[in-house]
Amino acid sequence: MNVRLWSRGFSTVEVIVAILVFSVGILGMSASMTVAAWYMRSSYLETQLRTQMQGKMEELLAKGRNRLGSGLHRQGQLRIEWKLGEGDPAELRVVASQSLGGRELADTLATLVATR
Repeated sequence: MNVRLWSRGFSTVEVIVAILVFSVGILGMSASMTVAAWYMRSSYLETQLRTQMQGKMEELLAKGRNRLGSGLHRQGQLRIEWKLGEGDPAELRVVASQSLGGRELADTLATLVATR
């Protein structure tokens, strides 16, 4: 019995199984791209939050200790709050927070400020 398997082509079942396997692969790839895009956006917003916080810290330090105090700055969903502690050296604490897709992203930056 000499049968040529390749000359008959593919059966309907084989084509359906191949389409299913291909579809699952495409769906998995698109889901992973969505997750990667979300993480990239989250990372971008975290970087922006920290950059804004560092900029505010540098701005406050440039004023000098005698002109420092407590305050709040809002820009959209970004909130930056700062407070100067008591004593010498005093702790200057800057807290930044931002809403990020249903969760709150926050970070704190602190430094000591001397009177001299």
